[in-house]
Amino acid sequence: MTFELRTAATSTASIPAVEIRGDVDAANAASLQAALADLASPALIIDLSSVSYFDSAGFALIDLLLSQAPLAVVIAPGSMLRTAAQLMNIPFHDTADDARAALRPA
Repeated sequence: MTFELRTAATSTASIPAVEIRGDVDAANAASLQAALADLASPALIIDLSSVSYFDSAGFALIDLLLSQAPLAVVIAPGSMLRTAAQLMNIPFHDTADDARAALRPA
């Protein structure tokens, strides 16, 4: 299983945004973590809307990143991940604009 990491069209200089496509599982979660950790400064938006497979290793990775840096997760309405993210208590937003607004200082 493989994933593809792309700079999202909504990325800005102040808050980068990435889109993950493909599969995330125990076999590649560490590689994804390394790639995202390098980007998560000072904050990061991760769009999971196009992921086709995302197992518990992926959710553990998101949970870890949430504890390490300001992070906002996007899961579009209709995505298969929404219910699982709710069950795992992973906060997420419907759109990248909503995510960006959540990361802005008050």
